[in-house]
Amino acid sequence: MVTDDVVVRLNQELAGTKVLSVYLHAEENDPAERHAWRLRLDSRLKEVEEGLADATKEEKRAFAAAVELIEEELERYTGYLPDRGWVGFATSDRLWHASPLPAPMPDLVRWEDGAHMAPYVRALKQARPITVVVLDRKHARFCEYVQGELTEGEILRSNSAIVDGQPEGSSKRAGGSSGQRGESRADAVQRSEEAATQRMLRDVTERTEAAAKSGHLLVVGGSSEVVSSLVRSLSDRARDRTMEVSSISADTTGAELKEAVEEAASALSLRLQRELVADVINTTRSAGRACLGHEQTERAIQAGAVDTLIFSRSFARNYPGAVEQLVDGALQQGGSVFDTAPSYGEA
Repeated sequence: MVTDDVVVRLNQELAGTKVLSVYLHAEENDPAERHAWRLRLDSRLKEVEEGLADATKEEKRAFAAAVELIEEELERYTGYLPDRGWVGFATSDRLWHASPLPAPMPDLVRWEDGAHMAPYVRALKQARPITVVVLDRKHARFCEYVQGELTEGEILRSNSAIVDGQPEGSSKRAGGSSGQRGESRADAVQRSEEAATQRMLRDVTERTEAAAKSGHLLVVGGSSEVVSSLVRSLSDRARDRTMEVSSISADTTGAELKEAVEEAASALSLRLQRELVADVINTTRSAGRACLGHEQTERAIQAGAVDTLIFSRSFARNYPGAVEQLVDGALQQGGSVFDTAPSYGEA
């Protein structure tokens, strides 16, 4: 499974060790191309092997042993690779990690000191869980979106209090007194329903806050009035991680909900990235603890002073070697790494 812990652990444990890093693109849909990834892998492995022509016999044997471990792991796939990408890391004596990835990957094979982590960083955003809440005055539907899959969760219901001995929806004839002086039965039912909605909202708020504290992004939709009440009740931290989606309603199908969540999460992720970049720029201008540019960032990493590294897609595309060095340095320090490429459901 794709997690920040996996990235940091592998980067630290494999530093200075010869590692075979393999990334594979896995978005083929044409049946005629279901084995194409194997041909691409063989081609790239051959290129690396040819580059070792002048290496020692020990290194050539180590590379061959790592290749064998990767190929043994891939034997389980008789056709298409699962998901949108695949990654594997192996040394001569051990397969350290192998898994499908929820984001498209380049076809890439590296034999070098340490695990090649820069492409993996992109998959981390797809792995970030999203809590989805669809609610109206009487129901709150919870779902979770993780690595391209939407899973239905609990449904909370507001249970209106019994009014004058009769539950909501009973057949007792309307009209007359509710038992409170000057209040009709209809008013009493409305008051009871409102109280039940508020109780449900408190429960929803508590669960949503807990999800935000666990690092989830939040997507909410449904009745605009109730959604607005929920968002107002959230803490500033949770509200910053929340995206309201007006197109989501109680009647939204699972497929429609998944599409809406992916679109909303990408927009929310982009908003958070821009806010983070703006904070870095403002902090730099005020002579705070931030820096911009390749050279300054490299000096900060050499000084062991980087807590969060952010790089753009264009920089990664134009300077892949520099990105790899910066990512390695940040992860060695236990820092976080973000790229500003699109995320959920996007290439």
